[in-house]
Order: sequence, then C-alpha cells, then structure tokens
Amino acid sequence: MEYRIERLALPQIEEIYARCLCRHFPPDEVKPLKNIQRMYRTDSYRAYAMYGGELTAYAFLATAPECDLILLDYFAVSESCRGQGMGGLFLRKLQGELSGFRGILIETEDVRRAKDPSELSTRQRRDRFYERNGARRTRVRCTVYGVCYAVWNLPLSCAADDALCQRGMERIYRTMIPGEKYDSYVTLERI
Repeated sequence: MEYRIERLALPQIEEIYARCLCRHFPPDEVKPLKNIQRMYRTDSYRAYAMYGGELTAYAFLATAPECDLILLDYFAVSESCRGQGMGGLFLRKLQGELSGFRGILIETEDVRRAKDPSELSTRQRRDRFYERNGARRTRVRCTVYGVCYAVWNLPLSCAADDALCQRGMERIYRTMIPGEKYDSYVTLERI
C-alpha cells in the first residue's frame, strides 16, 4: 500500500479535531478548538495527515515566531491501523515535511507520576516508541495545567542541546498560552 502525507488546511484540521482528536485524547489534554484556530491563523500551528486510502495517522504541531523548533502537540494513529508500524512510518515521513526546522520537541507524560501500573506501562511504551524512532530525552521537564511532561528532542537539521530545547519550549508555550495564563499554568525546568 502506498501512503502519502498531506499538510492540512484549517477546515481539515477542524474535521479531524471533531471526528478523531477529541476521541483519541483525554478531555484534560484537548485544548479548545478556538486556540488551535488562533495559532493556525498566525502561522504558529500546522497539521499533517497520512493516508493509505483512508486517514491512517495525524499530527498537530505548534511553533512560535523566530523559533527553529516545532512541538508535536498531538500525534495519533487511527484505531484500525495501530500495531502495524504506521506510527513510525508517519513520524519518518513527517520529518521530511519539517526539514526547515532544527528539531521536533515531544512531550510525554512523566513516568514518575503514573497513577497505577497500567498507566506506567502506557507511558513507558510511548517513551520507547519515540526513543526507537530517534528522539532523545532531554533534562527539560514542564508542567502545563498540572500535567507533568518529560521533553524529548527529535533532531532534524542538527541536534539541539537542553538549553535550546528549554528556550524553544518557552517560546512555543508563550505563543500557545499567552499572557498571565502562561505564568499561572506553565512551569519549565531542567533537572
């Protein structure tokens, strides 16, 4: 089967948001559509989908003005395509689409904060996926609206050290969560 990747226009983003994203992610991780629309209109947000006849996988990404890193905000494989290597294939294809950036920043829920063995297993599996696909865990941690994340870097044009990753996360989050909300709900640190 031939798989193609496509950069999505805003109506396609809105459709995938309503049809898939709200189902694939916990409600407390789904940002309001109006925030995505605002960032898209200021060229700080983009999305891609991979199709193999039907929607196979999608990724929503955020960046900031004058930032050469991009944050993988949402990444999902359609239920019928899971366990078949589609996530890795899509991530490799996505890297080609984002070659103008220095790297992709990735957040994964901190394994140290898992509530139970099942959640721990899910978080560890997600970390192994990104590691297998070339990402490296940084020493940067962030807490956003009470959720703690480890920050990973998937180099594209060249590696970014932890300080650059932290500055990139700060720029991107200040674009995503402007003003006083950033100061109240976002914490970045290097451990």
